[in-house]
Amino acid sequence: MVQLFFISGDPKGSAVLAANLIDRPEIASDLIEICKRESRCKPIKIHAIDSWAAPRVYDKQVERGVLNPACQHKSQGWSTRGAFGLIAAYHMHYLPSIPCVPPRVFDVPLISAIVAAKKYERLCLKVARNAWCPDYIKPLEEDRV
Repeated sequence: MVQLFFISGDPKGSAVLAANLIDRPEIASDLIEICKRESRCKPIKIHAIDSWAAPRVYDKQVERGVLNPACQHKSQGWSTRGAFGLIAAYHMHYLPSIPCVPPRVFDVPLISAIVAAKKYERLCLKVARNAWCPDYIKPLEEDRV
């Protein structure tokens, strides 16, 4: 149990553990690449550069019924958070349906890594990849026609 606690505070160790927890050990290196890009694999909280988006993403997710304004308050920091660069408001659906989870849950490297692993599995293992994926190549304008 002590080892699990130690690993859960380290984003790289959390990436390896998360990949194994979802039975996809082969994605651990890609999760570490995402971590390096998003935070230099340091346990961080709110990404200051994206904090401007917090009110907007919060409002969208309240409107969609994902966030509960009675207990999940707008001022809590719903934009990009944690070592894996996840927008808190847009990633709550990856967590179990526990009511009123605050966005700071994504500041915990192991939780953020598990959500990142699930997101990777959904978006990065497909042919149509997402810009969050580590080897995403932006399509040229003529390719979009």
